[in-house]
Amino acid sequence: MSENLHGRAVLPGLRRMLLALAGMLFLLPGSAQSQSSVSGIVTDASGEGIAGVAVIVKGTTTGTSTDMKGAYTIRASKSDVLVFSFLGYKTQEVAVHNRMEIDVRLESDTQLVDEVVVVGYGVQKKSLVTGAISSVKGSALETTGIMRADDALAGKTAGVQVVSNSGQPGSDVQIYIRGIGSNGTATPIYIVDGMAVSGIEYLNPGDIESIEVLKDAAASAIYGARGGNGVVLITTRRSKDGQWSVNYDFSYGIQNIARKIDVLNAREYAIIQNEAAANSGATLPFTDEQIASFHQGTDWQEAILNRNAGVQRHNVRVSAGTARSSFNGSAAYLNQDGILAKGKSNFKRYTINLAAEHKLLRNDALTVGENVVVSHVKKQSVTQNSSTAGPLVGALSMDPLTPVYDPYQTDELYGGFGVSKYVSQEVVNPVARIHYSNGRTLYTTMKGSVFAELKFLKDFRLRGSAGADITWTDGFGYTPMYKLNSTTGNTSANGASQSYDQNRRFNYEGYLTWGHTYDERHEVSAMLGASLLQRSTLSLSASRNDLKIDDEEHAYISMATNSSASASGGPGNPSAIVSFFGRVNYAYDNRYMMTATVRRDGSSRFGPNNRFGTFPSVSVGWNVANESFLRDVRWLDALKLRASWGQNGNENIGDFAYLATISTYGLGYSFGAQDVNGNLAVGAAPTKLANPDLRWETSEQTDLGLDVRLFGCLGLTFDYYVKKTKDLLVTIPIPLMLGNSFPTANAGNVKNSGVEFAVDFQRQFGKWNIAVNGNISYNKNRVTYVGTDTGYVTGATVQGITGAVTRMEAGHAMSYFWGYKTLGIFQNQDEIDAWVNSKGVQIQPDARPGDFRYQDTDDNGTIDDNDRVDLGNPFPTVTFGLNINVSAYGFDLGITSAGQAGNKIFSVLRRPDLTMSNYGAWVLDRWHGEGTSNSVPRVASSDTNLNWTRPSDFYLKDGDFWRIRNITLGYTVNIPEKYYLRKVRVFASVDNAFTFTKYDGYDPEVGNGGSILGSGIDRGVYPRPRTVSVGLNLTF
Repeated sequence: MSENLHGRAVLPGLRRMLLALAGMLFLLPGSAQSQSSVSGIVTDASGEGIAGVAVIVKGTTTGTSTDMKGAYTIRASKSDVLVFSFLGYKTQEVAVHNRMEIDVRLESDTQLVDEVVVVGYGVQKKSLVTGAISSVKGSALETTGIMRADDALAGKTAGVQVVSNSGQPGSDVQIYIRGIGSNGTATPIYIVDGMAVSGIEYLNPGDIESIEVLKDAAASAIYGARGGNGVVLITTRRSKDGQWSVNYDFSYGIQNIARKIDVLNAREYAIIQNEAAANSGATLPFTDEQIASFHQGTDWQEAILNRNAGVQRHNVRVSAGTARSSFNGSAAYLNQDGILAKGKSNFKRYTINLAAEHKLLRNDALTVGENVVVSHVKKQSVTQNSSTAGPLVGALSMDPLTPVYDPYQTDELYGGFGVSKYVSQEVVNPVARIHYSNGRTLYTTMKGSVFAELKFLKDFRLRGSAGADITWTDGFGYTPMYKLNSTTGNTSANGASQSYDQNRRFNYEGYLTWGHTYDERHEVSAMLGASLLQRSTLSLSASRNDLKIDDEEHAYISMATNSSASASGGPGNPSAIVSFFGRVNYAYDNRYMMTATVRRDGSSRFGPNNRFGTFPSVSVGWNVANESFLRDVRWLDALKLRASWGQNGNENIGDFAYLATISTYGLGYSFGAQDVNGNLAVGAAPTKLANPDLRWETSEQTDLGLDVRLFGCLGLTFDYYVKKTKDLLVTIPIPLMLGNSFPTANAGNVKNSGVEFAVDFQRQFGKWNIAVNGNISYNKNRVTYVGTDTGYVTGATVQGITGAVTRMEAGHAMSYFWGYKTLGIFQNQDEIDAWVNSKGVQIQPDARPGDFRYQDTDDNGTIDDNDRVDLGNPFPTVTFGLNINVSAYGFDLGITSAGQAGNKIFSVLRRPDLTMSNYGAWVLDRWHGEGTSNSVPRVASSDTNLNWTRPSDFYLKDGDFWRIRNITLGYTVNIPEKYYLRKVRVFASVDNAFTFTKYDGYDPEVGNGGSILGSGIDRGVYPRPRTVSVGLNLTF
C-alpha cells in the first residue's frame, strides 16, 4: 500500500506494471523540426540494462521504450528534451543538444508514490483512506483472458468470495463480501463509472481500468440502503494526456470437462441390480447368461459431452485525444460453446463501448462527458442442477444397457432414440432430452450516462449526472411432438412460446464537493449530494400449439393455429429511491485522519410507516510511520491503523411485499345457474395481510485494520470485523382464524465476524520482475434470531429425498444441512437388537444387516424428524487466494489461484428414489456381508430402512478445494519506432488448470441455485470447463 512518508521508499507493483506497459507504447511523431536519430542504453545503478523504460520527447507525443537490453532509439531535434521514466526509479530529463548517443543511468526512487483509490462519489489518497477497501487494477486482468468482469475478483481480494453457479456459458457469478448477510439477495451493488447498474455481465473485462471493493460500513455507508452487502466500484479506461493507441486482443481456446465421474458399466450394473433384488426378496432382473454377455455398455456422460468446444474472443480498443478532449472506444466479441449438449449450450456477446470527455471554459473549469455501452447477447442453455430435467443427473442415473439410438424403435415419436426398460419417471435418455430441448434468449442492454462538472471559487466542484440502464429480453421456445418414455416428458402437440421483458433504470445524481488545505497540514474536504433512482419493468408472454410448419425456425406465435392460446403480462413493479448524502474528511499532517458520512434513503419498497432510513458511519486512521519517533526506521515505509463503525442497508427486498394481495386461484363459486359448460363464476379473496411496518434490512459493522509496508517491496494488510444484520425478511405466523397467508415481516438477524489478511510483494532483481500476492480470510456466520412460530425457516428440497434438507435457524449458519447422523452400519442382527435407547427400547427394530445405524438424538427410541441435526453448512469459513507474476527477457508468467475450506456439499448425483438408476463406482464398496463396509449401505430394491432417501450425512461431502484458476505464459516483442505497430505479445493459457479437492463430484464450486437456502446442493451442476487457449495482443 503506497503512501507519502517523508522520503521513505516503496515499489508499488501495480503502478510499476501500469507504467511499464505505458512505456512500451510508441506514440505518434509530433515534431516538425529537423530531427535525427538518438540512441543509447538505460541502466540501473549496477549497470544492468532496464527493459520497458519510457523514453518520451518532452511536450510531444513522440516516444518509445527500451528493449530487453535497455537500448532505445528515438528521433528528436537538438532543442528537444528526453524524459526517461520507469516506476521505482527517479524520472530524468536530458537535453539532446547535438548528441547522437545518450546513455542514462536511472537512480532508485526513494520517494513513495501516493496512489489514489476510487471511493463512493470521488477519489481519495490511499494514505488517507480509513475504510476497508481492496483494489484490483485493470493491468492485472490484461494477461488472464477472463470472460466475465466479476470473475476478475476471484482469489485477488481478502474477504471476497466469488462463486460460479454454473460452468454453462453465460451463467452468472455470485459475489459475497464478508459472508452471507441476507436470506434474500446477498450480493453487492455495482457502480460503473459512478452509475449504479443492475449487473456487469455486459461489461468487457478489457475495458476495466480498476475495480475497488468497499468492504466495511465506513466505505459503503455512502450508498445507504443499497450497500448492506458491500459495493463494487468499477472504473473503465480513459485516454490520458492526449495519448492515442489502438489495441487488438484475440484468443481462441478449446474447452473440455476437467473430470468425469466413474459409474458402473453394463456388467457391474446388472450384478448390483440382481443383488438389490435378492436383498429385497424380489425376482432377479438379469440371468447369469445375460450378465456374461454384458460389457461396458453406453457411456452416457460421453454421449452428452461436447468435446473440444470452442471459445474465441476479439477485442479492439481505441483511445485518442487532445490536451482538452479524450475519446475511448472499444468493440468486443465473445463466442463460447458449452462442454455439454452440442448445439444447445452457447453464449455469444457483442459489446460496443464509447466514451468521451471534454474540458471547456477558461482554465478547464467545466468538464463534460458521456459514456454509452451497448451489449447484445444470444444465449442457448440446457437445464442444470436439476434432479428431474438436468442432463448430468440423467447421464449418471441412466442405465448403461440402453443404447443412445435404437434402430428397432417403431414409434416415430421416440425419434429413433433408445428408451430404458429399467429406469423410469424423469430419468430418460439424456441425449433425447437435449435433442428435444429448444429455446434461445436474446437480450440487448444499453447503459449510458452524461455528466458535467464545474470547478469554481478554487475549492469547489459541482457535478451532475444522468444515466439510463435498459435491458430488452426476448425469449423463444419450440416444443415438437415427441416421447421420452412411457410416462414422462411426452407431448401431445407441437407449439411455440415467446416472451418479452423490459427492465428500465434511470438514475439522476448531483453533488457538491469542497476541499482545502490550511497551513500545509490541515486537509479538509466535504461533499453533499442527492440522487433519484427510478425502476420499472414490462413483461409479456404467450404460447400456442399446432404450428403450420413444424420446426424451430418457424416457431412463432403467429405461425400457430390452435384456437386456444395463453398470454399474460403487462407493466409492473415500479419502484424508486430518493437519497440525500454527505461526507466530511479531515487529515492533519498526513498522520491523523477522520471520515464521517451519512445517507438518508427513502424507498417505495418499504412500508408507508418506514419509508425512510438513515445510515451513518465514522472512521479514523493514524499513519504511525509518519510520527517523528519512527522517521529513522528506514525499513518501515508505512504503518497505518484504521478503525470504523457504520450502518448501511439492503433494500433489495422485492416490490410491494408490504401490501395485501388478492387472488382468484381456486376461488370460483356458483352464483345462480352455472353456464352451459359448467364453469364457476370467478371469485376473489384476500390471501395475504398487509404489513405497513416493513422496512430495509440493516447492517451494522465495526472494523479494525492495519496497513504495513516494509523494505520498499512488502505490503501487509490485516482487518478484524463484526457485521450484524438485522430485520431480515421472513414469513411470520398470524392467527389461523384470519384465513390469510402469513405476511412478510422483518424478523431475522444474522452475524458475520472474521479476520482478513493480505500480503503483497513486488521486487525487481536485475532483469527479473516478481510480484506475489496472497490473501486469506476467516468468517463465522451465525443466525441470531428467527421470529417465526417454529423458530426456523424451511429451506430447499431434493427430488427423491424425504423432506427439506436445509434450514435457517438461530444458532446456526444462514443455511445449514438438516439431516440424520449415521453411526456406521449394522453388521449383524445382534447389533440391531443391541441398539436401544436409555430405557432399553429398541431403536430400529425393522433394520437389517447392512442398514444404517441412525443417531437417536432425542433418545425416544424412534428415528424421526426430532433426531435430525446440523450436519454442516455450505458456506466456507476460510477463503484464500495466491497469485504469482514473473517477467524477464520479454517473457511473462502469471498464475492465479483461489480456494476455500470449511464448507459442505449435499451431493445427490443419482436419483435415490429410483432403485434401478445407475450408481457411481463407489457402490462397489457397499456392504455385502459382515465386515465388508461401515460407510456404504447394502443395495436393495425395497429400501425399508430409508438408507437412500433419508437426508443423512451419507450425502454430505467436504467442499474444500484449491483451484489453479489460470496459468498464462506470454512473450512480448517491442517493435522499432518507425513502424506503426509498437508491441506484439503472444501467449498461451490454461483456465481451470488444476483443482485439488477430495470432493468426488464434477466440481466442488457449487453455487446457490438461485436461493441462499439452496446453497451447496449438487444435483448435477454444470461443471466449469478446462480451457486451453492461445492468443495475440497487438498495440499500435
